[in-house]
Amino acid sequence: MFNFLKKLFHLPKRIENSRKVIEISSISDNFKVHHLNHIIVESEDEIDYYWEYGGNIPIQELLQKFSKEDWLDLKEDIKNWKSHQLTILADAILCEKSFTGYDVYLMYGYIFLIVNDSDAEILIGNIHVLGYGNQKADNFFPDILLRIENISSIDQDSKNFYVSIINSLM
Repeated sequence: MFNFLKKLFHLPKRIENSRKVIEISSISDNFKVHHLNHIIVESEDEIDYYWEYGGNIPIQELLQKFSKEDWLDLKEDIKNWKSHQLTILADAILCEKSFTGYDVYLMYGYIFLIVNDSDAEILIGNIHVLGYGNQKADNFFPDILLRIENISSIDQDSKNFYVSIINSLM
């Protein structure tokens, strides 16, 4: 069935519209994952309050339709996404926590692990949300601690604070 849909709905890597050329980062064969990346890429250059005041809604509406398999495909595909795209996804996840089929806080942690230092510095402000999910089952807290220690733009006192938060969750 999916091969039929794949042929019917071509998953483009490059889209040109009247405003700009859009380079899709997703390499997923999963239409929902690919479309999610398209939504983010299409508006990723908007100013920050665009995302805070309604820009996240199409992302959240699509994520509401994700199955567990879609979330797993997304987890694999985000490794190909640009760091800024991942921060947009992370914010959308935190703004709407009622997604089914996957532990979104675990996804937030995975995103934190792979974004660049400047984006990690933004995401670390919400690192406490990792305590809301079931991350102990995934045992990725040591990786989170190492990531915190390796963010060069954060002073040592702040690192100690965030490390203490993670240690309290372990």
